[in-house]
Amino acid sequence: MGYCVTVDGDNFSIFESNIDKKIYRYLEDLKDEGWYFVYDSDQNIVAVNYEREKWHFDEIDSFKNIASIVTAGSYINFHGEDGDLWRWVFDGASVKEIKPKIIWE
Repeated sequence: MGYCVTVDGDNFSIFESNIDKKIYRYLEDLKDEGWYFVYDSDQNIVAVNYEREKWHFDEIDSFKNIASIVTAGSYINFHGEDGDLWRWVFDGASVKEIKPKIIWE
């Protein structure tokens, strides 16, 4: 089973200087779970995507382990199989999920 999810865009970054051995392990775990990180020439993470079709558990919990080193203001947008939209927002200390307010006029 699982829930089909697409990453619809992101503004996500982690500076290489903030990645210690513990964080490196968390990033490797995220890669094992299907997350893909894009690096620039200085080895800073500048984007993120999800490579698998379905989630099998609450993915945000895994990002809580690295939230303190994600650049404040970073976010990841999602689109679920049922049309649901949401965003994970990072504030430099934590990550939270928010939903859009859609108004049809």
